[in-house]
Order: sequence, then C-alpha cells, then structure tokens
Amino acid sequence: MGAACAMGAAAASADEETIAAADAFGMALGMAFQCRDDALDGDGFCALLGQEKCAELTAMYTDAALELLDRFPDTDTLRRWTEALSGRSV
Repeated sequence: MGAACAMGAAAASADEETIAAADAFGMALGMAFQCRDDALDGDGFCALLGQEKCAELTAMYTDAALELLDRFPDTDTLRRWTEALSGRSV
C-alpha cells in the first residue's frame, strides 16, 4: 500500500518529502487494514496477539495514517475512507 501511494505522489511530481509521507501513509493504512482483517478472521496477528491487542494496533495505525494526512490538502474523502476501512465489519 505504501508503494502505491508513493508512486502516485511521484507520478504527480511531488517532492521527496511528500513522496515519503505518502509512502508512510500507505504503510500505516495497510497495517491498520491488516490488523483489522486478521481480527475479523481470527488468524494472523490476532491468533498470536489476541483481539484486544489487534484492536489497539488497528487504532494506532489508523491514527498514524490520519496524522500523516495533515501534510496533504483536501483529504476529507480520504480521511473518511481511512476511518471506514480500519473500522470495517463483516
């Protein structure tokens, strides 16, 4: 997810700092999604760490992703999508 976001920023001729922020956003979002997905499935991280720790990690990575969005303009839709994705349910 990080590479996809970084490539999008690079394709838009962003500077290195913006590309790095896009990469970090994608990485945090990807981790939030994976933790949430594992919690829903009861496998992966969740099988090792438990539901409570997976919920904590999902929140931590989601908060990190949302904080990184502060570096970009016009992120309302992306913020809503990030919040919805990390809190998705079956």
